[in-house]
Amino acid sequence: MRKNKDVRIIFALFLIITIATFLRLYKLDSIPGEMWGDVIEHYRLTQKILNGNFYLSYAFGGDGPLFSYISASISKIVGLSFWSLKFSTAIIGILLAIVTFYFSLELFSSKKIALVSSFLTAVSFWSLTFSRQGKPHILVPFIITISLYYLLKKRYFVAGFFLGLGMYSQAGFWGAFLFSLYNPISFLIAFITSLPLILNINNSIALSGNFYVEKLGINSNFSLFHSAQTLLINIWKNILSFNIRGDNCFRHSISGQPHVDFTSGILFIIGFLLIIVSFIKKENKKLWPFFIYPFLIIQIPSIMDINNPTSIPNMGRMIGIIPFVYMSIAYGLVKLINLIKNKIIENFLLAIILIAIFLINFNNYFFKYPSDLPNGNVPFGKIIADEINKYDNKINKIIVTGCCWGEWGQPEPDGIRFQLKNDKKLISYNNDNLKEFIFSEADLDDKEDVLFILNPNDFYIGKEIGKYFKNIKEYSVIKNGLVIGKIIYGKFYKI
Repeated sequence: MRKNKDVRIIFALFLIITIATFLRLYKLDSIPGEMWGDVIEHYRLTQKILNGNFYLSYAFGGDGPLFSYISASISKIVGLSFWSLKFSTAIIGILLAIVTFYFSLELFSSKKIALVSSFLTAVSFWSLTFSRQGKPHILVPFIITISLYYLLKKRYFVAGFFLGLGMYSQAGFWGAFLFSLYNPISFLIAFITSLPLILNINNSIALSGNFYVEKLGINSNFSLFHSAQTLLINIWKNILSFNIRGDNCFRHSISGQPHVDFTSGILFIIGFLLIIVSFIKKENKKLWPFFIYPFLIIQIPSIMDINNPTSIPNMGRMIGIIPFVYMSIAYGLVKLINLIKNKIIENFLLAIILIAIFLINFNNYFFKYPSDLPNGNVPFGKIIADEINKYDNKINKIIVTGCCWGEWGQPEPDGIRFQLKNDKKLISYNNDNLKEFIFSEADLDDKEDVLFILNPNDFYIGKEIGKYFKNIKEYSVIKNGLVIGKIIYGKFYKI
């Protein structure tokens, strides 16, 4: 009988992994469609590693080097592209659903809670959107979960290694390093593992643009009262983010939408309160050190932004608490369902609620989220790159004049460059003096075939091009009723 039950658990987990994989790979090439600044930077960093230039610093904002090494390893196999960066985070997102199952099982000793926690991680918008972004944030909950799992298992050496490794992931992880203090061995191994990063800390601060210095407003002369008041407001915004108002950033969220759907939000409150009650009643001694305490500590980086309080709440900086949010929802749901004494009705209701959560989040991510993106998720950079690729063997140079004429700063020149067959041909031009640019920076040779990409509303540059080029062809690139850009193609003749 027990063997049959174990087989059912394995099958259920396999089904969850299959769902997680499908949701992370479905339309991965087109949602999100535009290659934004953060992803462009991670493309550069991955390219840097593929070219043999290894680094251990925080070379971009609050993002550490670990993701670049993972994406470089995967890109070595499938080729470096916008898709390969998103594929790298998709794999981490799938693994997060798996480790959430084992951590939850170890913490609550309930296979049902563990399976529901894993399912919610697989299908919910918050974990799904960061599993498809091509940025390192999804590493934070993955490494936190696996670290706490091994701490629970008293495998302190392994836990320490992952806690040290997490310091290379993203600044949102840094509060989690305190978990290494659970045991001297885990602290020692975590310290040794993170030592190269610590030794490079000055480079990290310099290269990342003083990330924490800027967030903390150290150079802003804020009063102690102002800082304390802002911190309290930030905490309150975090609390409201689950059910009332969430992150405003369109790149990874539906602007302002709560971080969990309405049904999950209610269950989260119920589950979290029940966990607190269970802790107070001393029913589970593991709840304080491995659930409540981490839930609070992990949020420290997300409330520290004194300088830019309008960026709070921030799904990316709060991302480390994803497993605890979904475990709370699972705990509340299972405890409520267990009040029903009829097993058939219990399982039926559980299935209906989980299907409803799946459908709500599927609709939110694959329909509402793309329509909320600038210009309805029309990928300016990819469309222009595909158009240019048609001329790959016919042109000598590609010149992007100006930048970022879409609804929210797209396309960026490198967002075009990194999707070309031959990105070395592209030159970005932002100088008002076209003649000076052509004869100095662009260094055009006589009778070179040149393709210009212009802002569709830029009439001045179009007229200027006519002074230096012959056999000109000009047309607009249109997609979904939007004028994506203007193409001017001609042969350069030295005057």
